[in-house]
Amino acid sequence: EAGLITMLWMGPVADMARGAIPTWGRLGDKLAEMPGSVSLSVCEVPGGGVPLKEVYGYGGDRRVAIGSTFKLFILGALAEEIAAGTLSWDTELPIRDDLKSLPSGRMQLEPEKAEFPIQRYAELMISISHNTAADHLLRRVGRDKVEAY
Repeated sequence: EAGLITMLWMGPVADMARGAIPTWGRLGDKLAEMPGSVSLSVCEVPGGGVPLKEVYGYGGDRRVAIGSTFKLFILGALAEEIAAGTLSWDTELPIRDDLKSLPSGRMQLEPEKAEFPIQRYAELMISISHNTAADHLLRRVGRDKVEAY
């Protein structure tokens, strides 16, 4: 009722693995029974620069917040920059006061201009959903590249 996300699951659907939900259609039936607004996208990740291929979708016409999963797009765009040679995991990135945020982590407590390798920012962004690390990487890679990714 408050418009909050109550669950974000990234993993196998247990009932599907046990055969209780044997088809995508049955999964759709189960999703329809859930309270609130439900949406799901199951994608194949081919790799090698090939775009995601949706295998199954439910409620895809709904606009929903994606929470911290946007950090995966930052990581993907960052990895492309590293693969292209325009950045390195060892590239030092200084802390900026205007990019510090809460909660999670401790980078927001570091003094301005303290430098850390991009790899450290990426590790913290993914491992503990560190917002200050994410904001610094987003600024370094650029919003356009992240959105394109």
